[in-house]
Amino acid sequence: MRSPDEIAARTAGERLRAALLAVLCLAAFASPASAATLAPGDILIADFSALDDTGAIIRVDAVTGNQTLIAISGIFVDPFGIALESSGQILVADRVTGIIRINPATGAQSLLSAGGNLDDPIDLTLEPDGNILVIDRTNGVIRIDPTTGAQAVVSSGGSLASPGAIALGETGDALVADRDAFGGDGGILSIDRVSGAQSVVSSGGSFLDPLGVTQGNSGLIFAADATAGLILEINPGTGGQTTLASGGNLGSPFGVTLDGNGRVLVFDQTLGGTGGKVIRIDPGTGTQYVVASGVYFDDPYGILSVPEDFTPPSTPPTSPGDILVSDFSAFGGTGGLLRVSSQTGTQTALSSGINFDEPFGNRGREQRPARRYQP
Repeated sequence: MRSPDEIAARTAGERLRAALLAVLCLAAFASPASAATLAPGDILIADFSALDDTGAIIRVDAVTGNQTLIAISGIFVDPFGIALESSGQILVADRVTGIIRINPATGAQSLLSAGGNLDDPIDLTLEPDGNILVIDRTNGVIRIDPTTGAQAVVSSGGSLASPGAIALGETGDALVADRDAFGGDGGILSIDRVSGAQSVVSSGGSFLDPLGVTQGNSGLIFAADATAGLILEINPGTGGQTTLASGGNLGSPFGVTLDGNGRVLVFDQTLGGTGGKVIRIDPGTGTQYVVASGVYFDDPYGILSVPEDFTPPSTPPTSPGDILVSDFSAFGGTGGLLRVSSQTGTQTALSSGINFDEPFGNRGREQRPARRYQP
């Protein structure tokens, strides 16, 4: 990123070029080529350091383990949490940008909600009515309207200290994994989605760094503890903890979810920074199986399994007169290409990073340092 002195020193021509950008009106704009076709059972990963720190959403075939890029760079800065709407659109919680919506068929990104109560949104889940629940590390649980992006605080303060994951519980309450809750012991909280009231589900015990949570049809809650290297089963009635899996392929498990067969899926950020792996765990025996590893994985955090009743979304229509904008300082300074709807003004990121190096400019791209997750 440029320093204030560098910005002030731009020539008049550069200022004019930045203001005018490079605007191209199209008679008809064709959508980008298909990025990936989702299918029931597919595994989706949010990786905030993939592809030389640009960030990516990665599809993993649950049978073959093959990886496909769905969306990269664009308005991503730190994509952490991931969810899938009933319409088939992907939602991403980016800790810097805000809440991003992605069409998996094209990889096109659009910003749904940012600013306001979203200081550090790290994970998200969906309510039955389609509203979005976001866990923000600063402001707690935030509800977001999926159409307008309007925000409302559901619950904050209390036992929430350093939350890292949110999931919808079997009773309808929100489950939150917080590494520093309850005086620093860490654990799982339940939050009433109407009143915002917080209650303890489980704390202390084997918890050292709980960063993932989900609940199965059996009622058992599964939590991933990155420091302890454990996948825990939690009795929601008593808070009792049982170790489902440890050791083996588990080094530093972050995200946890369930597939359509009730099996536990974990993303493990392998100790030593080798990119990590997706691990499937039998909930009855604790047996581990590596589904995928390496390739695009770098610093993955969010994980979900595409439900069995999933229907792929159609490609959004484009309108004559849609506008292409080239901005050489967008997306954290890498520059890139956006589409602006001539009808609504909606902006969609088409491409950035990778081969962009200040389009229509001559500033060299500053290399961002490699990041590991630092809560």
